[in-house]
Amino acid sequence: MAVLLITYALNNPDQDYSGFHDTIKCYGSWADLSESTYAVETDVKPTAIRDKLKEHIDKKDQVYIFTLTAPCAGIGSLEVKKWLSKRL
Repeated sequence: MAVLLITYALNNPDQDYSGFHDTIKCYGSWADLSESTYAVETDVKPTAIRDKLKEHIDKKDQVYIFTLTAPCAGIGSLEVKKWLSKRL
């Protein structure tokens, strides 16, 4: 399985983005890396996830999905670091 980095800027304060976040979490094991970034372990292609997330965003929003590989480094939650090192 691949680990994908999903990063985004949701720019419409009047929009309900709960479906956006629920969609990210439905793809498998995930870690919340920051306020606008998730890592997701999944077999689903980045383009397929992008197409599903597109249903929940505003035209002014931005979403980018990248495939992660080791090595990686970061400062933050020990739980997230463990999650990443187990999967990369």
